[in-house]
Amino acid sequence: MARNFNGSTDFLRGSAAIPGTVFTAGFSLVIVLRPTFLSSTVWPFGIGSSTSGNYSIRIEAPGPYVTYREGGSSYSPASNLVVPTNVWSLIAITKPAGTSSPRMHLYRYDTDAWARSTSSSSFATGLASNTSALIGSNPSPSAPFAGDIAACAVFNAALSDTQLDVLPYSLSGWLNGLTEALWVLDQQSTGQNAPDLTGRYGTQAAITGTTVSTASVPILSYGHPILVATHATAAGGSQNGAAALTAGSSLTAAATLQAVGTATLTAASGLTAQAIADRPAATNLTAASGLTAAGTVTKAGAVAMSAGSDLTAG
Repeated sequence: MARNFNGSTDFLRGSAAIPGTVFTAGFSLVIVLRPTFLSSTVWPFGIGSSTSGNYSIRIEAPGPYVTYREGGSSYSPASNLVVPTNVWSLIAITKPAGTSSPRMHLYRYDTDAWARSTSSSSFATGLASNTSALIGSNPSPSAPFAGDIAACAVFNAALSDTQLDVLPYSLSGWLNGLTEALWVLDQQSTGQNAPDLTGRYGTQAAITGTTVSTASVPILSYGHPILVATHATAAGGSQNGAAALTAGSSLTAAATLQAVGTATLTAASGLTAQAIADRPAATNLTAASGLTAAGTVTKAGAVAMSAGSDLTAG
């Protein structure tokens, strides 16, 4: 879910001011958005009280490409990062402390690709006051953004490329210990306030217009990233499906043992079966109530179990 801005009058302003010292010490601005048209220059996200005292992400037209606005000056990357319309993108500006150059980053969800470029201009970040967040417009407000915004954040450090790489996929990466402020615009109605999820800067102070977007946001998961589980083996590989499984020490089966096809199970040490199984002989494994064979099972043929020392059936 995201919030739609009409490109005319819509904007959302944060409440408490973010100290200017956050920015002089090095910072990052990040936003996830889907512009619907970019025929003129827009300011989708910034921190500041006026167009001459701010730190902002801008999308410059014609182009349209990513720029950074600080105070009354705009800074372009050495290579233009062109922003597409009707496509979800992540835009970030990173600026180290001291006399340094801002770096621009653009991730496109449709191509799963990053583009990055550093400005040729180097300067010390100025100290602005009353730096509250403005989403969807510049501090005037003017130069309004048209399209959907899903999330935006301020980090109190210049994030590395590696740190930024995890942000498109999970919101858990946005709360990484360096997050100064974070707004996720997933409210089910515009009557619900958009809070700073770090708890530092309260909820929104003002809102004009906006609507709940009907566009899907397939990009951010609200929880832990999806993990793909594998079984580690002694050789450092993985076990998946009906492949042979070799254990470096012991292998414990906590459920019913199921033989699929003619897989071979070999243990280098002890093999303990906690399933319901009968072993009438020292070497032959007989299929009983707890042992299910999905294919053909024979006592001494298709399914063979070999133990390096003891074989114990529970």
